[in-house]
Amino acid sequence: MKKIIFYSLPGFGHINPTLTVASELTKQGYSVFYYSTEEFKKYIVAAGVTFKSYHVVISDEHRASSRNPAKFLRALVDVIEERGPILLQEAMDEKPDLIVHDGVAFWGKFIAHKLHIPAVSFITTQVLGKHMFFRPQKIVLTSLHKIFFSKHNIFSTIKKYKRFAKQFDIQPDLFDVVMNKEPLNIVTTSSYFHPKSTIFDKTFKFVGPVLAERYHSTHLGPQLSPHKKIIYFSLGTVLNDELKFFQMCIDAFAKSNYQVVISLGQKFTKKDFPSLPKNIIIEDYVDQLDLLQKVDLFITHGGMNSVNEGLYYGIPLLLVPDTEEQLTNAQQVQKLGAGICLNKKKLTHDRLVTSVEKIFTNTNYKRNAEKIGKTLKDAGGAKQAAKEIIDYLAQHNYSAYPGGARTSFI
Repeated sequence: MKKIIFYSLPGFGHINPTLTVASELTKQGYSVFYYSTEEFKKYIVAAGVTFKSYHVVISDEHRASSRNPAKFLRALVDVIEERGPILLQEAMDEKPDLIVHDGVAFWGKFIAHKLHIPAVSFITTQVLGKHMFFRPQKIVLTSLHKIFFSKHNIFSTIKKYKRFAKQFDIQPDLFDVVMNKEPLNIVTTSSYFHPKSTIFDKTFKFVGPVLAERYHSTHLGPQLSPHKKIIYFSLGTVLNDELKFFQMCIDAFAKSNYQVVISLGQKFTKKDFPSLPKNIIIEDYVDQLDLLQKVDLFITHGGMNSVNEGLYYGIPLLLVPDTEEQLTNAQQVQKLGAGICLNKKKLTHDRLVTSVEKIFTNTNYKRNAEKIGKTLKDAGGAKQAAKEIIDYLAQHNYSAYPGGARTSFI
């Protein structure tokens, strides 16, 4: 039986798609070991996959660091500098035939290199490459400022990263800290939706969204009104820590004819909103995939999973991004005419209401969302991702990796 190790990042945005593919590979007879943190163990076990622990605790501070690229990279390198040798020893003991790692999980690439085995990069965001330098200038400048001029010194992070790489006998490529390229790269969107997808070589396989069953959610079907337009509002599972923002959404639609469903995440509870209008439903978590098949508009932070899932079901999006990554997703949705991107810092009650009305009165938003949705469905999802991995493993020539050779980054 072929053995595969998955190295993921401990967040639902990274776990949902990769775990679904890991589960599919398990069903097809592969022995799969999936690394994450203890808080996600129950979901991994429920998916029928063998759980392996990173033995680290991810704090709220670590999660919030995704707002700052330099801080996020520093936290990542700090944790893996300590755990990397242990993960390597565990991999040596398991003797996997293949490693599949998140596009940001550079330790997966390093371990595969050290063991001289093939590796696959599983990219759950937009692919980072030279094309990113052609993004709107403001995004580029903001990202560079956060990396090089924040108090979280990126240069000390680079120094630690290089030291870590030497432990694995690998020549460090600094781009590996933010995106790893392998001979096979699974990208969880369609080539139509991804910006400048034609510049990527054949090692990139755009398989579309890998939709994942929600093991931790509330099913809302019976509570939804069949006579009102339904707006679904969620800021994802990480950067959902602004009470005032949720309250503004409630106030904006309290007297409207819409039914509004708000998914809070883990920062707040229903008790934080004691006086709710009858047309607004609040839950900690909802069955997002089920709900998106019933709603008319999705107000989202713009994370790749949420964008993919909303568009998969042909739902127009109103996007309020919080990070540069989310902003690039939101601007691509707006460029393709499937939604509107709003500036969170300048958002007002009136702007929110006006934008919703604009989407509902202009049928092009719905039409364009459905067009993107078809390309996402046609890309193949989890089964296609599993097929690409299986074919790659079957065709792989191990002698091609005498020293873990890798093709160069874009």
